[in-house]
Amino acid sequence: YKRQLKRQIRVTEAKIAYEGLIEADRDGTVLDLQVTAGQTVGTGQRLGTKGHGFSAWRYAATGLSPLPVDSFARYLRLDFGSQALLLLASTLGLLFLPKVLALLDLARRPGAAAQFGGWLRVIASTIGETIIFTLLAPVLMLFHSKFILLTLTGRGVAWVTQRRGAEGDPEWREAILTHAGHTLTGASWGFFALWVNPAFAAWLAPIVIGMMSSIPLSLVTGQLAPGQFVRRLRPCNLEACRRHTPPLPELSSDYGLMQAVLDPYVNAVHLALLRERDQVPDLVSEERFAPLRERLLREGPAALPAREKLALMLDADSMAALHRDLWSLPSEKLAAWWRTAIRTYNVLAPAPQTALYR
Repeated sequence: YKRQLKRQIRVTEAKIAYEGLIEADRDGTVLDLQVTAGQTVGTGQRLGTKGHGFSAWRYAATGLSPLPVDSFARYLRLDFGSQALLLLASTLGLLFLPKVLALLDLARRPGAAAQFGGWLRVIASTIGETIIFTLLAPVLMLFHSKFILLTLTGRGVAWVTQRRGAEGDPEWREAILTHAGHTLTGASWGFFALWVNPAFAAWLAPIVIGMMSSIPLSLVTGQLAPGQFVRRLRPCNLEACRRHTPPLPELSSDYGLMQAVLDPYVNAVHLALLRERDQVPDLVSEERFAPLRERLLREGPAALPAREKLALMLDADSMAALHRDLWSLPSEKLAAWWRTAIRTYNVLAPAPQTALYR
């Protein structure tokens, strides 16, 4: 019993047309496979199941087949060891190339490193950040894998609010319940790698150590005291971290208005104080204030007299709308004054959590 299949497959991207003829016996062993060039490919190959002969012909014609073949790396003509080193180099490049580029950018600007306390502090803080996040990355990977599995199974994924220092430090019991599975996973993985090959275990050491130390690492990074201690060491001696800078001269005349409109914290406090007055809203206030709000954002505070700016600041709905529109409108629809204010928005201010100075 023999079966003959004759097909023509046109590969449009490469502008190449193949004509193939395949012969296979009853058990699927390829007897003959021919292409236009007259080559015979795969003759005598044992495929095992009915219909796989056509799969072999399709692979020879198009390069697409469910049959196990070499990866694209065969075009690089590299052995398995070289492929592994190439994969390692690519991974390290993704992880560390941004840090290296940041250091090179700092080096090309004279005096830039001095703003961070000198090169010694820059290098020390970079190494410290790399070590901490190398240990945290495996735990985050496990959390993300859990979230993906829960999503695929149709279960909800809760992303609760982060705990801040004012709400208390994390407790041992909470950390153990959260990271017990991570610790057991790291220990099992480490012992298995050590049993397979000690060299393999050495390569996996950063991942395994991060998982096994997830409980104490979570406690230390979740407490306020270690962060304050590191801050006193000043690993990043940035000038903006140590003292407040005065506002730009072009912003100083309407600095209070800018704070109340731009900063979320100041805007929320301002709205709360206005709404405590519990005034009955004016039915014509929207018709009155809508053009003023648009003019304020498009032309800047200098376009309005002080009386109209004060009227806007005393209207809670207008202040809420100004804050929303300022952060949602594209920059080309804002006055240059507001673009400057947003560009100089400083996120390094201490508590209270406002980015502008009073």
